[in-house]
Amino acid sequence: MAKWFESELQKDERFEICAKRTSSLICFRMKNQTNEKNKQLLDNLNNSGKVYLVHTELKKKFVLRMAICGANTQKEHVENALKLIIEETEKILKE
Repeated sequence: MAKWFESELQKDERFEICAKRTSSLICFRMKNQTNEKNKQLLDNLNNSGKVYLVHTELKKKFVLRMAICGANTQKEHVENALKLIIEETEKILKE
């Protein structure tokens, strides 16, 4: 499922993959946006109570980290997470 999630982000020009996927961990950010905007995305996602992502800094860029590794995680869960990420991204880009 992590490979699928990564490929969906790669299809969307608003996102960039920031590190090679390692089994279940995908590092991404909104392309051409500030660290502050990417932090806002992380905060919005986590404050929704629907997903919980963490972050790191790579080459001075704020990067979101999505781990897809729960034993009970189903594709529907990952699809819903992606939908939420896209919705929150669209809100931020409209500001």
